[in-house]
Amino acid sequence: MDHAFGKAGTCADAEIAVSIETVAPEDKVQLMKTIKDGIDRSKQAMENSNAKLEQDIQDANRSFHAEMDLMNEWHERMKAQDLILDKRKEIHVRLPTNQVITPSTQELILTLRQRRRRWSGVSRRLAGIKRNF
Repeated sequence: MDHAFGKAGTCADAEIAVSIETVAPEDKVQLMKTIKDGIDRSKQAMENSNAKLEQDIQDANRSFHAEMDLMNEWHERMKAQDLILDKRKEIHVRLPTNQVITPSTQELILTLRQRRRRWSGVSRRLAGIKRNF
């Protein structure tokens, strides 16, 4: 079997050699030009691919730095909010419970007390009027 294959392989090599020798010189020039053009197009495609890759890397870097700046800004805002919260806690810890209530809340409480007194007076008068009927 190997012997038969070896014989066939030798015949094929001989046919290739004959076919190459039978190529006209003009065709060889055209073939060389086609191969050179193919190589040049491949080089250009690789350069374009490298340029695109570099552009993508630059875009990714710009995006990364923009996101980092945004995160740093958020971090600064969070630190400021924490500072405000800590100061509020300090103020509330130092003040007794009755002083934590804001003045506007105290005014509302006083107003409600006055209204209750008025309504209690009105309801007593109405009760007296009903009894007289």
